[in-house]
Amino acid sequence: MKSKEEFLKEYRSKHTGMYVAAVLSVIFDIIGTVIILANVIPLIKYRYIYSEGQTVFWLVLGMVFWIIGTVLIIYSKSVDRRGLSEYENYLKNQASVTAFGREAAKHNSSDEWVCKNCGKVNKSYVGSCGCGEVKPK
Repeated sequence: MKSKEEFLKEYRSKHTGMYVAAVLSVIFDIIGTVIILANVIPLIKYRYIYSEGQTVFWLVLGMVFWIIGTVLIIYSKSVDRRGLSEYENYLKNQASVTAFGREAAKHNSSDEWVCKNCGKVNKSYVGSCGCGEVKPK
């Protein structure tokens, strides 16, 4: 059975989009900050507005970059949350397989066989398990 760290490392390696989203969020946030500061500093320091419409445009554009950056970081965090949820499902599945294995050990006789897929104990005359796995030869 995998540890939580091993499972999450493997999950993250399969979902590399979260790293791309995290890097892009930093880039978008930096661009948004630079745009906003470039328009707010002259306004505060020199009480100077290039043109009211132009300043508003650049401030809105800076906010759009910030919003995109925030959405991207939320996406990358949601991938991590899904990984934790998948780990919980993995643990439940491992527990049920282990329980089936203990049950199979109790009933190990020549007139029964244990499904490799789900662990269910089947009578020897049954050709395939309820899960669809064919009886081993």
